[in-house]
Amino acid sequence: MVGKAKWKPLELPLPKKIVNQKQYRIPGGIAEITATIKDLKDAGVVVPTTSPFNSPIWPVQKTDGSWRMTVDYRKLNQVVTPIAAAVPDVVSLLEQINTSPGTWYAAIDLANAFFSVPVHKDHQKQFAFSWQGQQYTFTVLPQGYINSPALCHNLVRRDLDRLDLPQNITLVHYIDDIMLIGPSEQEVATTLDSLVTHMRIRGWEINPTKIQGPSTSVKFLGVQWCGACRDIPSKVKDKLLHLAPPTTKKEAQRLVGLFGFWRQHIPHLGVLLRPIYQVTRKAASFVWGLEQEKALQQVQAAVQAALPLGPYDPADPMVLEVSVADRDAVWSLWQAPVGESQKRPLGFWSKALPSSADNYSPFEKQLLACYWALVETERLTIGHQVTMRPELPIMSWVLSDPASHKVGRAQQQSIIKWKWYIRDRARAGPEGTSKLHEEVAQMPMVSTPVTMPSAAKHAPIASWGVPYDQLTEEEKTRAWFTEGSARYAGTTQKWTAAALQPLSGTT
Repeated sequence: MVGKAKWKPLELPLPKKIVNQKQYRIPGGIAEITATIKDLKDAGVVVPTTSPFNSPIWPVQKTDGSWRMTVDYRKLNQVVTPIAAAVPDVVSLLEQINTSPGTWYAAIDLANAFFSVPVHKDHQKQFAFSWQGQQYTFTVLPQGYINSPALCHNLVRRDLDRLDLPQNITLVHYIDDIMLIGPSEQEVATTLDSLVTHMRIRGWEINPTKIQGPSTSVKFLGVQWCGACRDIPSKVKDKLLHLAPPTTKKEAQRLVGLFGFWRQHIPHLGVLLRPIYQVTRKAASFVWGLEQEKALQQVQAAVQAALPLGPYDPADPMVLEVSVADRDAVWSLWQAPVGESQKRPLGFWSKALPSSADNYSPFEKQLLACYWALVETERLTIGHQVTMRPELPIMSWVLSDPASHKVGRAQQQSIIKWKWYIRDRARAGPEGTSKLHEEVAQMPMVSTPVTMPSAAKHAPIASWGVPYDQLTEEEKTRAWFTEGSARYAGTTQKWTAAALQPLSGTT
């Protein structure tokens, strides 16, 4: 099923030089490739040609043992200028769906969308490949070409712009996948009929068996949307649970990518995957040991325990939990109706700290983590009442005007950037009150005292942890009292603070 989009044949960027690769030996799939080329030729997707260009065919084996034909355009892509077109980020689209009103969905995907886009005859020869003594080339956008996603997305977007949508219907589009969100089954059904008719008139084919909805549960961009929640589909959970340990660095990279797609559903994913990620680095030797095996088991368990995200409610306040775990900044976003203690997650994030952060103080790491958390969740949190819960209090210092912003080893311009973004988010809004508040989480137990930077002269003193007599016996063994007389002249330490562990008497 191949459509013929009603657009003028595309004139593509010409390669900077001719790329001619011989066909290398393939592991299998000869019968499937021969049949596929015949079908594509009958559909007018490929035609015989004589071209100075040539790229090798590379068959990909499916899970059922059969083979799918692909052409390896990696060398060609290296000499082609990428087109600057706005293909949206998948994570941003998921957040858009999460914040869109409506609990009824419909979804379609355009059949063989790339093959529906014609390419100008003078620009076809760069896609040539050879098979059984004959050279062929594509007359349409081929899969594997660097600019195919951007070009296809742009044409589909322009066709969708011609469709009149009701005001209460949201349309989300990613290349050849289209989703509708609305308040009722009837409204979504009516809009779906209009969408399918319109796209077929514009020359795109839609497989009737691939149309989903109207329903309160559809699969879109690999995510199962249930009402206003999104979840990891059960088939995906089962597949991830039964992944075999990788035997090569490339397989390990693929494994990290598979789990990484679901990163918003899995708390502390970056921390859990770190042992596996370390053996995928270019300079690292691939060794799959007990540490990596344990990490894989922990991630698989986390996937099985993953909670549905949402539903998002614009009326409910938000809680942003922010912490630093080893070399990763970790944050999560939650919502709960006023007066209720049961929170629902909207997403989980983690990001590796830069190598320069090895020398950062705990306060600097916490400040950077809070900055990242607010920036990354801005689309969801801006304009909302947000309670930020860091492990170390930062707002007293952020709202102060100290003589110097040098609070440790981080560059002063970085500190200023982090501080002023957070400070701007904490400004009073039209109602006269700030929408960003701080509620310090339980202080982390650390092996060395945490020194907080001094705030302005009249800034309030931060509150530390909980009273000593409220700690458990185990917590008391790790509790320290500090005497905060440390003082710096520039970066030179003049006085040293004292720390006391009451139970052991260690100072």
